[in-house]
Amino acid sequence: MKTMKNSQTSKIASVQTGKYGPAGLMSENRPSTVSAAAKYSTLILVLDKLFLEPFQAMESDHCIYCKFEHSGKVYEAVTDKDLTSWTSWLSECPDDYMALLPVFVYTLSTVYDEKGNEEIKETFQALKECMSSPEKRDESKLKKYMLLICDSFYYVYAKNYATIKNTEFEIPREIIMKGIYNGTFKPMKLLQGLSEGIDLSKLETEELMVEEEEDFSIKYDDWTEEQKLNIPSKDLLNSFVVTDEALSLARKIKFRLDKVLKRMKKGMTGVEAIENDYINCLMVGRPSTGKTTVANAIAAMTGMPIYTVPFSKNTEEDTVEGKNKVVDGKIGFVETDFLKAYEHGGIIVCEEINLADPGVVMGSIGQAIEKPFILMKDGYMPIRRHPLCVIIGTMNTGTAGSRPLNQALSSRFRCTYVLDDPTKDTFLKILQSHGHKKENCKYIYDAYTKIIGYLKDPKQSQEDLCENLTLRGCFGALECMDEGQEPKEALKNSLIGKIAEVDLEASRSVQMNVIDSLPDGPARRRRRAL
Repeated sequence: MKTMKNSQTSKIASVQTGKYGPAGLMSENRPSTVSAAAKYSTLILVLDKLFLEPFQAMESDHCIYCKFEHSGKVYEAVTDKDLTSWTSWLSECPDDYMALLPVFVYTLSTVYDEKGNEEIKETFQALKECMSSPEKRDESKLKKYMLLICDSFYYVYAKNYATIKNTEFEIPREIIMKGIYNGTFKPMKLLQGLSEGIDLSKLETEELMVEEEEDFSIKYDDWTEEQKLNIPSKDLLNSFVVTDEALSLARKIKFRLDKVLKRMKKGMTGVEAIENDYINCLMVGRPSTGKTTVANAIAAMTGMPIYTVPFSKNTEEDTVEGKNKVVDGKIGFVETDFLKAYEHGGIIVCEEINLADPGVVMGSIGQAIEKPFILMKDGYMPIRRHPLCVIIGTMNTGTAGSRPLNQALSSRFRCTYVLDDPTKDTFLKILQSHGHKKENCKYIYDAYTKIIGYLKDPKQSQEDLCENLTLRGCFGALECMDEGQEPKEALKNSLIGKIAEVDLEASRSVQMNVIDSLPDGPARRRRRAL
């Protein structure tokens, strides 16, 4: 941060940076051994910004977010107890005193509760009241409060953090914006009213605007109480990195089912209500590309119940149709999740549908997913498809037991969404969206790509083992690091372990030639003494 060569005068009161206040006026948090007079620091210019110019300040349970304009540039920052993170895509950290703004705002938040901080907050509140109207403004009081704030900030915060740490955003910006929209970040009470009457739109750029959230909700009020329990909370979307595939499918469901709902309001049911607006689609990709996660996110977006039905080589018709079982000593019919959603509405996820015997699948759902939309309950009772039933089949490709989907069945799924491995940026956003540190995510991602590259090297001819390396394995490594394991140890107990499940010698080769040559990585968390 640049030091100021020349003093500057505050706009709030006629005081200059670097000037001393009257003797005896100082913070209660000063050590008794310090007798020098208190000094007006560059913090008075930050106070000018907060009281006289546009800004935004929001707080969550653990950090604050602020946005402001300075020297013709717009800045965004997130501050917690460790550092300040600045947006790199807009502008980097200000190179002058204004880098203090998010730090000072942090000390005014409910998040920061260090000993002695009450004085900063109380004095700021007194300054705020003094500034609230012209008739209340007393320059001597303004000078007093500003001096106490400067002195208190120094001894409560700045003296303990002589170097303010700055970095790029540790939290994906999409998560911050989503948090502001859904209320995770709330306006700071102590700062409310300071910008009253100031047009905050001056701070908005096309990139900074928080887009109005697209409404995908299906306006249907007749879900049963049991169905409502199967509707994922919208909180799920706070940690979901929205993909093009998820948006496309959510829009499809919204578009089609809104048309169906109009017919239902006219009293139409069954095939008449559905017409040609039924939704059967496939999601195809490698394991851990997020197929089931996308389906659950779509259910949260639309407000629809979701049921996951796993398919395997052992799948039989009663997995779909239901069957009679002994329950509490009595024979009774047991409904399947597929049957519940088919009859009463909701999203059915047929997980790994291509693992099941094609004849079994066609026999059970061949007529259910296409006109005449009939499912044989218990093998003999015809059940009509609910107009708000959505069927999604997921398929892993290239895994043991997987096979191409039967052509007759495949033709009944009108759309196929391919979920490729995420790009580097998306991959990192997904990892960070679960609260893992940025530096840890980068380390694990770099290790993951190096392992993939090693296995795909023609000298190794072990590309098939790449199927064992997934996003879930990366999450496993990050969780191990969070628990206190060294980075290389965490990789050994996650990604390398997944290779060892298939080929122990190959895992040892990857360990020796890839993992052992990696840098040590971010420092692990210290284990607390018990």
